[in-house]
Amino acid sequence: MESEAVPDIAELYRTHRRALCSRLTQMCGDADLAEELTQDAFLAARRYLHTFRPEKGDARSWIFAIGANLVRRRQQRTAGRESVGLDIEPADMRPNFGEAAERRERDQAIGEALESLPEPDRSLLRWKYYENLSLKECAERLTMPPSTAARRFADALKRMRAALQSKGFEFEGGL
Repeated sequence: MESEAVPDIAELYRTHRRALCSRLTQMCGDADLAEELTQDAFLAARRYLHTFRPEKGDARSWIFAIGANLVRRRQQRTAGRESVGLDIEPADMRPNFGEAAERRERDQAIGEALESLPEPDRSLLRWKYYENLSLKECAERLTMPPSTAARRFADALKRMRAALQSKGFEFEGGL
């Protein structure tokens, strides 16, 4: 869907609902919750249609940002709730050090793989994943056409995937 002054929410829904739901499932790890958050994202988009700014990115990026924000807010609201229940045994409340160690190892491998990338690919991935910029915004920062940024982004993800898989980690596309 190309950038436009006011996106058609129905068309945006038909075109991007499945991809958004898939991305939100990756983010939250729960397909049912992701479906609910996808619906909430489109409702919010309809409610806040007046805030859409085509100069900041296309409608697809906008709806994906709304969805990602909903996941983050949900995670912030529910953080720690599991440890508050009265029927949780103290042993269940202890951190799983094995999982924490695996997460640290994975994060270290991601950092090493990211640092091994040449510029501007490294910056492109950082801006896209850590600053939540659209590819269009990344391309503007790098003063390159959006199509070039998209190609470099795809190539950088392939290199990241190969580097992480060589260290035994699965790479789902998100850092």
